[in-house]
Amino acid sequence: MKSIFTSFVVLVSVFFMINSSFAQLIGQGTEYDKNGNALFNYVVEATKCSGSSDGAIKIQPIENGNSDLKIEWENGESSFYRDNLPYGQYNAIITINETKKISYAFSISSPDAIRTDIFEVKKNGVRKLDLQVLGGSRPYSFQWNTGDTLEDITNIGPGIYEVIITDTNKCSHTVTTEILVEEISFKSADLEDKVDIFPNPSKGYITILVHSDVSSIIIYDLFGKQINGYFNILLGMSLNIENLLIGTYTVKMYFYDGTIETKKLIVD
Repeated sequence: MKSIFTSFVVLVSVFFMINSSFAQLIGQGTEYDKNGNALFNYVVEATKCSGSSDGAIKIQPIENGNSDLKIEWENGESSFYRDNLPYGQYNAIITINETKKISYAFSISSPDAIRTDIFEVKKNGVRKLDLQVLGGSRPYSFQWNTGDTLEDITNIGPGIYEVIITDTNKCSHTVTTEILVEEISFKSADLEDKVDIFPNPSKGYITILVHSDVSSIIIYDLFGKQINGYFNILLGMSLNIENLLIGTYTVKMYFYDGTIETKKLIVD
């Protein structure tokens, strides 16, 4: 097993009382008695993610022939190594040579949770999603439901957008936003010919023929819950609907020109 002393260690505080005095130790280090004899080394590891339970405390007694150390934690444990610990303070009493007792409080820290703000930006007729990320541990990686892997995405149209943000410790956070149509310009003479779905009724796959640029296609059940979402639509592309149960669904197509087409889809 890899030594915890080679692991990443964040600043942590260790407090103790000796003869009613108070002292503070920062980070990993070595504890000494009043005669300068080394008693033990210690390392406290923070959790990797906010809310996770992977913190650890390791106390390594130093064999110098002068001291016999025993430890008792507030929960009754007597091990010099504790792991799978969440954020918090852990109190222990270390006994030296069966007589002298020292009280310690080991504090396990935790990184801030990943937080995001997402903004729609419009410039020169181009719509963009601007993502701002705080917390966690940089650098971050991004995975959008459109297939994009950059922090921000451009040339967006109406639809639902979801992104998973993952930090360097593999902690992740998901955020979803919906971009609405700015102006709906219904061109009644053209809408009927704008989209064709076949076969309908269908099982497994449908082909959507569009005669204008489509931003996204969203399939809803009869209760208005989104079931499937498709982006980067190509002319005549086939969509996999094998996950749909038998029933009736609503298919909404969002066009870059601001119109929305709604079709009924039957799965048998």
